Amino acid sequence: MGRFLSPHLARLARAFASETTSFWREHEYGSKTCGFFSYVHDLTLEPVNAMDIVAADVRAVAARAFPEAATARWCEWWAHRRPHESGHQMHFDSHDEGLNGIKHPICSPVVFVDGSCGGPTLVTNQTDSRAALATRGWLVYPKSGRVATFDGNYLHGVIPGRDEDAPEDPETRRVTVMFSFWRDMETHETWQP
Repeated sequence: MGRFLSPHLARLARAFASETTSFWREHEYGSKTCGFFSYVHDLTLEPVNAMDIVAADVRAVAARAFPEAATARWCEWWAHRRPHESGHQMHFDSHDEGLNGIKHPICSPVVFVDGSCGGPTLVTNQTDSRAALATRGWLVYPKSGRVATFDGNYLHGVIPGRDEDAPEDPETRRVTVMFSFWRDMETHETWQP
């Protein structure tokens, strides 16, 4: 675990913290027609936008626990903005939802942009290649600026927030930006910023 550099956390907060920011509006996040989407950055190229810079900084934090992340070619990222009582199903991070064989990232960092509400992220040591269930689990509680990095092959999800911990303002959201670092991956050129 680590803390994220404050100038970049502030940049992420401006981009993702409010439901009125262009990111959420343009992607129609929260609508019934909005499915999963993510973005991929080629880390071998010179940074050309803010997310390229943030991805490089998150990679430096992740490489403390997973040195191989420092040599990753690709960074995939996506974001969530969820109410306190909303969890996220248990899942494995995988390329293309496991089509044509399951490939996992080197590691998967979670950046808590706004950790003022919501339940903890649960990371287990269960892998998709093991027949046995998990023998260990870790809870990472939301805290703004916290970066939690775990093995990209591990089963994980988000536990819903408890009623007694609910924020006073019901509009408060748990905002996270997730990253995955990959040695290689097939990319799809569907949209350019």
